[in-house]
Amino acid sequence: MQISGKKGEILNKPLMSKPHILFHRPTPWQSELQCSTKTYAQLFSEAGYPVTYLQANSNLAHLALRKGYYHTYKLGSRFEGNIWVTGALSAIPHMDNKGKTLAQLTAANSYLTAMPSIKKLVSAGGHGAPQIIWTTIPGSSALKRIYPKAKLFFHVVDMYSAYRGSGIEYLEKTDYQKADHLFVIGQALQNYLQEKFQVPAEKITNLGQGVHLDQYEGTVAKPTALENIKGPVAMWIGLTRKLDQSMLSALSQAMQERGGSVVLIGPPCDWLPEFVEKHSNTHFLGPIKAAEVPAYLRHAQLGIMTYDRSRQEIYKGQHPLKLYEYAAAGLPVLCTPHEEFDTLQPPILEVRNEAETKEGVKSVFENYEAHKSAMLAFAQKHSWRSCKLRAEEAFQKLDAL
Repeated sequence: MQISGKKGEILNKPLMSKPHILFHRPTPWQSELQCSTKTYAQLFSEAGYPVTYLQANSNLAHLALRKGYYHTYKLGSRFEGNIWVTGALSAIPHMDNKGKTLAQLTAANSYLTAMPSIKKLVSAGGHGAPQIIWTTIPGSSALKRIYPKAKLFFHVVDMYSAYRGSGIEYLEKTDYQKADHLFVIGQALQNYLQEKFQVPAEKITNLGQGVHLDQYEGTVAKPTALENIKGPVAMWIGLTRKLDQSMLSALSQAMQERGGSVVLIGPPCDWLPEFVEKHSNTHFLGPIKAAEVPAYLRHAQLGIMTYDRSRQEIYKGQHPLKLYEYAAAGLPVLCTPHEEFDTLQPPILEVRNEAETKEGVKSVFENYEAHKSAMLAFAQKHSWRSCKLRAEEAFQKLDAL
């Protein structure tokens, strides 16, 4: 079988007996953000499955204004390793945040009006029609109309209405009814699906979240950007706009009292320059590549997960991946409350205000090795490979394999 590769070369692709999996998520493949769906796509590809990664649909408005998913679409279809990466251009935009009526009218049609068709884009990878559809996007059950013989698995990674509006709940209800099975990232989301949408428990598999443990093995050199920063170091990696400023200020003060620093890694936000100027021991390093994360974390002493308390509804049901990265690096963690942690019981130090943040820093360093050992033990129970095996078990139960 001959297929055009990333630069137009001809690739000889062997026929595969394992089912073709079509993964679908907005996160661009080229993005430094390593979402769970990209991780699963890589793991299944490494295990010999034919894999396609379908990015979010761009549309004619994106194309005209060169905004939205235009830059993702512009890169075109290509192989990234053995994974076929593609994205559609739709005549009708997916307007899931504009109320129930527009969500209902546009969701399916954004898939059905793709130019060229999604079926053509996917088939260009040479894997044939997918037998499994793994999607995270509300409204994407329309893919089942394109591939009626495929098993449809929805991977629910958020309470979408918290930030997309209640209109999206119509799409969710339709999607979850059409899905053959649902994956969730945690118990809080499973409870939500059962209570809000009456999804039967037997239709849901909790995959949890994970970490690549092998990336935290052996010795690693200290990144150059950390060489002149005084330790101990408290570190945040992620979207800086999600941080609670008051608690971060308290953390900076507590670390300064110990002669240490705060390091923030990720995209900038509007309040960050003023904050860094005010707190001399706080350093903003900007975003880094996903492959560089372990080296930075392994040269820190404390993990930061103090989320903005004024936006708690947005974080409801979330299950942050950074918890597992911090744990694999052996970092004690200061974290604002998460509903998921009521069930998961990670060995974190939960903090709710500035005073508890300062006390949390003191508690960590008074009994550091015990906190570190507890986090390392927690990480060992949560690898991405174990999550992938749970997904395969669900496939087998539905005769998808």
